[in-house]
Amino acid sequence: RVIHTANHAYTGATTIAEGTFQLGSGGSRGSLGNTTVTIDDGATLAYYRNNTMTLANTVSSSGTGTGSAGGTIEFLGTGNRNQSDYRIGGNSTGFSGNVIIRSGARLGIDSAAAIGDGTVTVDAGGGVFVRIGDGNSITNDFIIAGDGWLQSAGRLGALRLISGDVTGDVTLAGDARITAWT
Repeated sequence: RVIHTANHAYTGATTIAEGTFQLGSGGSRGSLGNTTVTIDDGATLAYYRNNTMTLANTVSSSGTGTGSAGGTIEFLGTGNRNQSDYRIGGNSTGFSGNVIIRSGARLGIDSAAAIGDGTVTVDAGGGVFVRIGDGNSITNDFIIAGDGWLQSAGRLGALRLISGDVTGDVTLAGDARITAWT
């Protein structure tokens, strides 16, 4: 695991060929510049921040596999209230790998094209919300557990639907909460 704790503004391409490239170590720093990111088969791009972070990078998989064969994006959480709050937008339709939201982290999906077409797994204590706009949908399958990310209002669901539709399968990996928010 390589841990990178600086914020960069470079614009070149980034390739994660093997292992895990982690941005941040639980603090407020660790980001890529305005770069495209390719994740090779079996490699992982991980984020571990304690603040709200918006990810606008275009991410793609180098192989033709799906799931971990297409690489993995992992969001790690500190476990503290209102920390490790990530947003992802942009266009990552070329990403075929999985997305994992670990305990203590929350991911906001702000674009139907933001996370590719792999499976999204939410561990107990983590959360994901979908805010892609009415009339839009994502086809990703979701595997969820637990009652959500710890925020000021409490735990409001491992999967929260704000706008748009999830048309993939939703599998409960244990007791889990799904909520709608308007």
